[in-house]
Amino acid sequence: MSRNSTLNFQRYASPQLSRLPVDDFAGEERCFEQGRTSKRDPRGSAPRTTTVDSKQAREQREIEKNLVRVRDEWMKVKEEMGYVKQRGELLSETLMATDRMVGVMLVELERAEENVRGLMAQNDRLLEGNAVVNALDYSVGK
Repeated sequence: MSRNSTLNFQRYASPQLSRLPVDDFAGEERCFEQGRTSKRDPRGSAPRTTTVDSKQAREQREIEKNLVRVRDEWMKVKEEMGYVKQRGELLSETLMATDRMVGVMLVELERAEENVRGLMAQNDRLLEGNAVVNALDYSVGK
């Protein structure tokens, strides 16, 4: 066999090109896939699909629609998780700032408590001194 007379199968390698040429008389084309035939529409559009093909196509569309829906839901969840993460970081920063403020307030409260104790002790000494003075005044005045 010469080189020019060999068959070129690369022409039929892709799924779109997997059909043999149309038989003009029968209006049919044979498929490599499972030896099926499909009638061509006389208007020249694509061949009519069989019920199995249309069912598979419908199932494929449903699967794709579900996949799009799940992907959209996943993107929403991802977005919400990012929002939750941001809110968590903000809450953590707020809690740390609040903790620092509470620490400062406790130090100020201890200082104020010491001042109040000192003032109360001073007041007690003044009251004792006034009581002695009043007692002396009372005893001298009689």
